[in-house]
Amino acid sequence: MVSRSIKFGILPLILVSVIILGIIYLYWPYVSTIVLAGTLAVVLYSPYQRLCRHVSEKLAATIVIILSVILLMVLLFFVVAVFVNFSGYFGSMSLTITHWLNNISGYGLLKGSMLGSAVSITQQFVGNIVFGLASGVPAYCIQILFFLLSLFLFLTQGEKVIQEVFSVIPDHLRSATVQLRKDVVNTLYATYVVNLQICLITFVIALPFFTILGSGQIIPYATLTAVSQLVPTIGPLFILVFIGLYALALGDLTTAIIIIIAGCVLFLFLPGSILKPKMMGKRVSLPASMLMIAIIGGITAVGISGVILGPLFAALFVSGYRLMIAQMKTIMESESG
Repeated sequence: MVSRSIKFGILPLILVSVIILGIIYLYWPYVSTIVLAGTLAVVLYSPYQRLCRHVSEKLAATIVIILSVILLMVLLFFVVAVFVNFSGYFGSMSLTITHWLNNISGYGLLKGSMLGSAVSITQQFVGNIVFGLASGVPAYCIQILFFLLSLFLFLTQGEKVIQEVFSVIPDHLRSATVQLRKDVVNTLYATYVVNLQICLITFVIALPFFTILGSGQIIPYATLTAVSQLVPTIGPLFILVFIGLYALALGDLTTAIIIIIAGCVLFLFLPGSILKPKMMGKRVSLPASMLMIAIIGGITAVGISGVILGPLFAALFVSGYRLMIAQMKTIMESESG
């Protein structure tokens, strides 16, 4: 027979689980937005906590959110402005590459027409994304409202909730859950702060690089290269190949070779193998291959927010695995004892 203590422990848990599942079902279109706000709150909690020493919690949260939104809007405005103003130029590059590839005699997968079609499909895909973003402005306004309100709530109440949850965790699982929290915080820090720093460093390096090459469009090239760092390795490599192919299509073999060789050193090896590991230190325990899979899979599943959510879920998966192993070891030790 089930004891009264177990009954009284299970029934509230079932009730809370039903309520949580109902809320998730009701707000499912906004779940990713709320989770994204929670991830940003983790990164912003440190400046928020320092600001709380001088002003009230609500005012501190408001100030941190406003400053973060201003920074984000400035960066997004610059990037969007570059893509909009130079969209015609990027389209001309794609058409030039496509025409050049279609006139190359090749065999099998290297046939020019097939490569040209791949470039055209990529161009159409990017165009569809831009059109979808523009047509979904009203829905995005609601998403932004949910995001800001959720961010404010996480900043002011998140730590209290976490402390309450940690207070009921059994002692034998406490170390594993503390490590889980540490892994999540470190992964989010690396995803937000380090990636932003890498993008800015790449932009600064790209400006003189494309200036020395004598490229006519320095700002769009530098912006493309910087934004591509959000998808490690694959993003910068795709941009370098794209610009290199354009130089080949114009008959400039020397520039194409310099872009590919020097570009791989400056925009692949330097950020990925030297700068990022040093800036991250030992914060992220995820292997580089798993991190890349997490980002690509996250983008495929939930869109651009997958750049953040992908690594987060990967860190939760690894930490959850460690938590499960710790629990199983505890059970085995108790049985053997």
